[in-house]
Amino acid sequence: MKLGVAEILEKASKAKKSAEKIEILRQHACPALYVTLRYALDPNVKWGLPPGEPPYKPCQYIDGEGRFMNEVFKLYRFVDSGDDFMNLDRYKLIARHNLGIKKMQREMLFVTVLESIAPADAKLLLAMKDKTLPYKGLSLKLIQEAFPGLIPEETKTEPAMEDKVG
Repeated sequence: MKLGVAEILEKASKAKKSAEKIEILRQHACPALYVTLRYALDPNVKWGLPPGEPPYKPCQYIDGEGRFMNEVFKLYRFVDSGDDFMNLDRYKLIARHNLGIKKMQREMLFVTVLESIAPADAKLLLAMKDKTLPYKGLSLKLIQEAFPGLIPEETKTEPAMEDKVG
């Protein structure tokens, strides 16, 4: 049985030893887990949403974990920078910003996503937006040990405008 991302992280957080946590994460490694961890912990990812929890109605459907597994690949709609790891080239990034998606529209779309995924996944998504994971014992250091190279240790800096010209 394939676990959802929130279920994987929950299972890993309940393990007693770091080595067990790492083994669980590696055993259930999948693209959706990688993307989730990057959006939650990568200092280069800057969410374009206000901090905190917006008002939303939790999803009532049972076993909706698959929905989050699909939505995680569309989270680029909610970030302002740092999503280059999703293989979006520079032109796609510029085009997305030029679509004129207003702040309120983006926030409404985010609420729609929250209301369409399982409650545990919604809790995870809200924590990701605020750059945390809602599971004890799953630190940045542990994630970097489990998946070396997945999350950079330093924040990338954009070159100064005068460095780009010339």
